[in-house]
Amino acid sequence: MEAKNYPLLQSQMGIYIECMNHQEEECYNVPYLYTLDRSVDVNKLKTAVQQAIMNHPFLFSHFEEDEEGLPRQVIGEVHSFDIAVIERTPVISKLTHPMDLHKGPLFEAAVYKDAEHVYLFLDIHHIVSDGTTIRVILDDINKAYHGEELPQEIVSALDIAEAEEEARKSDAYLQAKTWYEQEFAGADELSSTLIADKEEKVKSRSRLNIDLKDLKYKEVREFCHSNHIKGSAFFTSAFGYLLARYNGEEQSLFSTIYHGRDAENMQRTAGMFVKTYPVYSRFSYENSVIDYIKASQVQLDGSRENSVFSFGDVVSQLNLKPVILFAYQGTLRGEEGLCDSTMTRKRTVMVTSDNDMNVLVFQMGDSYMIELEYKSEKYSEALIRSFVDAYAQVLKGIKGSFITLS
Repeated sequence: MEAKNYPLLQSQMGIYIECMNHQEEECYNVPYLYTLDRSVDVNKLKTAVQQAIMNHPFLFSHFEEDEEGLPRQVIGEVHSFDIAVIERTPVISKLTHPMDLHKGPLFEAAVYKDAEHVYLFLDIHHIVSDGTTIRVILDDINKAYHGEELPQEIVSALDIAEAEEEARKSDAYLQAKTWYEQEFAGADELSSTLIADKEEKVKSRSRLNIDLKDLKYKEVREFCHSNHIKGSAFFTSAFGYLLARYNGEEQSLFSTIYHGRDAENMQRTAGMFVKTYPVYSRFSYENSVIDYIKASQVQLDGSRENSVFSFGDVVSQLNLKPVILFAYQGTLRGEEGLCDSTMTRKRTVMVTSDNDMNVLVFQMGDSYMIELEYKSEKYSEALIRSFVDAYAQVLKGIKGSFITLS
């Protein structure tokens, strides 16, 4: 009997296209190595990982193309699978392998043990997982290790994909398109980025983590609360303002992301739901800073409400081409325990992008931290650090009410 196939979520479609353009590469692998205490029972851990993954049938997906050459996803039979237990220290450079989207499996796991630690290697392809999925799998591993019954998914990613496909055929899609056309009119003329201070032929990317220790969480929270604005709007609008001023403009265009799990029944669903959408930041010297932030908040909320019109639609139909991504990610989760053990984790391969720069802001304790990834063939570290310094000054200026839009 031929297995039923399902549509892809729009959040999966871009990943699928990128992977087809980079076959035989570790494109969109999401591998983590978790270091645990040596006291962890490796056989119990192995069994717990097997049970956790089998609890989410969507992870057994693979992809086929229909008669029109369009990708569809097929869920294979959920089956037991072996996990190797290896008596040596893992070699990070040899852990990850390319995954074949057309054959699967789209996950890989192994357990290692040396004289000091137990290690869990877990790699789940981004086309079937996001950050929440990873947290759910770890929670299931912990529960299974302790012999607890695993909670089932209330709704599957396949149900959500079919609902999205129907929504894209409805009036809601046309209404969302109209909203985008009106809200982003004129943005197709923008290509907001930093002016390069380098020109190297070899493409390369660099990463920086920068603490914003002088920006205190309590003060930001009080400012946002007293002005009835969200933290995401505060950080995003400040970034849009700085990007515009760096280019001598009163407007800027970039992209952002959000988790895409709007319904409560999606919180334990395995899948890739993170959505990208554009931000068109516009300010006038005649308006107050608070008015500008609130207008940005209205746009961010509108983009989420109209997300049935996908980022792929934005690029192809509205010809918007943001080359910088900014996202306020909220609280940075600390290292949590697993299987009665302390745990540290390391991302063994980083997903790269073609953006000029990706900027993520996290709350970390009583202050904030910025993670950046940028094209180092175009930008020097000194330029990036100066841009972050300027961003910190804009944030403090807005919070302290001594910055204007002039």
